[in-house]
Amino acid sequence: MSVTIYDIAKKVNTSAVTVSLALRGSNRVSEATKQKIKGMAKRLNYQPNQLARGLSGGSTKTLAFVFNFSSLDFAHDQSYMELFHALSQVAVGYGYKLFVHSSTVAQKVEDVFKEVVPYGVDGIILGSNLSEDDKKILSKPPVPTILLGRDFCGEKTSCVVYGDFEGAQKAVEHLLGLGHRKIAFVGKCGLEASVRRLNGYKDSLVSAGIDIDEELIIECHTDLESGESAAIALSKLSSPPTAVIAVTDLAALGVISGFRKKGIEVPKDVSVVGFDNLSMCGHSIPSLTSIDLERKQISESAMELCLNMLKKHGKGERKQTPCKLVIRESTSICITK
Repeated sequence: MSVTIYDIAKKVNTSAVTVSLALRGSNRVSEATKQKIKGMAKRLNYQPNQLARGLSGGSTKTLAFVFNFSSLDFAHDQSYMELFHALSQVAVGYGYKLFVHSSTVAQKVEDVFKEVVPYGVDGIILGSNLSEDDKKILSKPPVPTILLGRDFCGEKTSCVVYGDFEGAQKAVEHLLGLGHRKIAFVGKCGLEASVRRLNGYKDSLVSAGIDIDEELIIECHTDLESGESAAIALSKLSSPPTAVIAVTDLAALGVISGFRKKGIEVPKDVSVVGFDNLSMCGHSIPSLTSIDLERKQISESAMELCLNMLKKHGKGERKQTPCKLVIRESTSICITK
């Protein structure tokens, strides 16, 4: 059996991350520790794997894309996979390879680093939610790290913030332009991106002189079944909405399905807008109006930030990406007086 960095770490009583950093010559490890680790690696006849052979040149030209996979949140999973496809294409253009590290349970960032950094990646693109403990670790990560959709920067941690707030504003303004005044919001409001979308929704309504009706804000998961349940709950209100903004496309499709089960037609009786503009949006019946978060631009921004940190060894930066409204069949003029 071949020797791994975990074997070396056990022998010298340190972490696999420290071993990986020492073998790549990082100045984050003391010279004495480097020599101790390199000496043990030599004694154990350690041979770097194919992925790590670029370490002698200081770069493997490899990045890791990390996210949590959850069967309860397929909408975000699907969004991440479409984003991974866009990121891969952009990475190849810069001469980099990208691999996925996913988990079925939420992982602490510290554990992610312990699992991923030993592979010798040059940087990590992280799409998971963050805790306060995670932010402490991200203030000074072992490798350049890019956060997607999370507004936090640190030493060697940059972030790409999506147009969540602006996107919700565009959705509301589109519906207002069609004559809708009773506009509902459906989504998991505790998530960072969802909070920004909810705030954008509220901001646009207030700017239009419309009071916020808490009855029209339904907190739920972002899967089809939750969207259906939200639509059924909204249909039972004494004064139901004429339009709904869902925090993801899958939730929006669930909303359409839920209304259909109650005999409510989209867009004749109620208009529906989703978020993410997934490839499925153009194939649903009716096709779904959605906010496109510009995955290509997100990918370009992530790569630029990562390369800046790799080349300049500078502190993290923040980039805000645009969004656009893609109008399809699920929205139309309000006919309810």
